Amino acid sequence: MKRISRIFLSFLFLSTSFVFGSDKMDSIYANAEKNLYKNPDFTIQVSNDIIKQNISVDEKMNFYILLSTAYLAKRDYETSLNVILEAKGLLKYVTNVKNKTNVLLQIAIQYQQMQLYSKSLETLDEAEILAPKVESDNAKFSILGRIYAVRGIIYKSQSNPELALDKFNQSISYFNQLTHKASPNQSVVYYNIGYSYMILNDLDNAKKAFEKSSEFAKIGNAKSLLAFANKGMAEVYFAERNYTKALELLNEAEILSNEIGDLMLNEGIFEEKAKNYLALNQFENYKLYNQKFQKITFERNQNELQSISKSIDYQFQSNLEETDKLIEKHERINIMLITSVLLIGGVLGFFIFKKRKSTSLIQKEIKKILN
Repeated sequence: MKRISRIFLSFLFLSTSFVFGSDKMDSIYANAEKNLYKNPDFTIQVSNDIIKQNISVDEKMNFYILLSTAYLAKRDYETSLNVILEAKGLLKYVTNVKNKTNVLLQIAIQYQQMQLYSKSLETLDEAEILAPKVESDNAKFSILGRIYAVRGIIYKSQSNPELALDKFNQSISYFNQLTHKASPNQSVVYYNIGYSYMILNDLDNAKKAFEKSSEFAKIGNAKSLLAFANKGMAEVYFAERNYTKALELLNEAEILSNEIGDLMLNEGIFEEKAKNYLALNQFENYKLYNQKFQKITFERNQNELQSISKSIDYQFQSNLEETDKLIEKHERINIMLITSVLLIGGVLGFFIFKKRKSTSLIQKEIKKILN
């Protein structure tokens, strides 16, 4: 169960309801977003091509977010982080509040994926301050729904399932206010609700949540989310010692995962299959899937270490820049202080000189009078 709390599900649904300048751009974006779940490489290619074109910063920002999300879907954390940090550098030129909020939200998710929870929560606070300024109610509710979903995932990861459930329920309440379907979003939230109930050993509610996650994944035609929901449900059946039913769901999840190439999804499926085969005393199958699990865990850890290293480098560089600014600021203040002291000293010296000269003249006059 402790391991379950450390498994993070990528948000494959971050780019919704954006504003574009033409029907053609709308169509390109919609096609790229549609393939995010099924073919992230296609989404990456389209997004890169559009970013290179001479379009507005707001339009570029939409595709930066989509591009970062696509790399996140492939568990390429380092490239995803590079993309979103590049987008963050353009934030000061963005005129659309919704886009600014979405970039902040994506950065928060990056930090959450790398377990930098305090940084993630700080960035979520920034995004939530901007959210009420978003004009479209649909966009506003979508953003707030995602903000609370990420908060819930963080608290679940910190083994605080009660607080996580509170945030997840707030997330669902925002998604329910949308006039359009938010099925992938709701699938992810219910998936995490299921695990929160599992941490609390409430298997009945966990099962209901995973059923909801599966239902919304099917509505959104999101194979990766359906595979995750099946894996979650399989873990409930494992806890109930129904190993045959668990393996049935895991086999379905593995078939779906073969089309996706998600390292974390495959890692979870292989681990659960190994556990079920061991429980059934099928040692050959256990050995096979345990080896697969160990291999893919090593691969994922290498990717995450590279990503965390990149994040640390970025934070160090940011801190260095801030330090340079402070030093420069202090140097300017020191120069101003020194100049002021010299100026004041000069003025005082001038008055002291004049005073002494005047005093000297008076003393001479007094001597004349006394003589």
